[in-house]
Amino acid sequence: MQLSLFEMRNAGDRFAVRVSARARRLTARVHVGGRVEIVVPRGVGPRTVRDFVQRFTPWIDSKVAAMRAVSTPFEAVPGNICLGLTGERFTVQWEVAARARLQVRENAIALAAPDEQGARRLLRAWLRHAAAVRLAPRLTALAAELGCHVKRVTIRCQRTRWGSCSSRGTVSLNCSLLFLP
Repeated sequence: MQLSLFEMRNAGDRFAVRVSARARRLTARVHVGGRVEIVVPRGVGPRTVRDFVQRFTPWIDSKVAAMRAVSTPFEAVPGNICLGLTGERFTVQWEVAARARLQVRENAIALAAPDEQGARRLLRAWLRHAAAVRLAPRLTALAAELGCHVKRVTIRCQRTRWGSCSSRGTVSLNCSLLFLP
């Protein structure tokens, strides 16, 4: 949940403030590219956040400079997508439009979005849906074959895990599994 945006002292950069129920103290996170996020426990006011940022501005500035130096190139909308799991190939056509929409016809994905970030967001949503349609039936069939009980299957775009299983029988799979043979 975004609390608000503040101006950083000594820099024209802006930072996002995120209230987290799990946070126990204020923390500053600097992401690749230099985006700054201040994670705040519930009940902390804007004045406390401002004081925290002012106190740690030199550290934040040095980390922003370092992260901008290692910034990854901007991810463009891909021209095609190949799903290694099924061997399917899709061409991706993107056009600028005020209203976001995605259509899949045969082996072509037509995107309309106001910007590249919106187009990538649409593609990620389609990827999660495509993974649910292609992976969930395979998982439930394999579970039945092995005599395991799967209560629910969720598909996520995870960064570090291929999948996990909870003690309650929920299996979470990474949508990137579609790209593997």
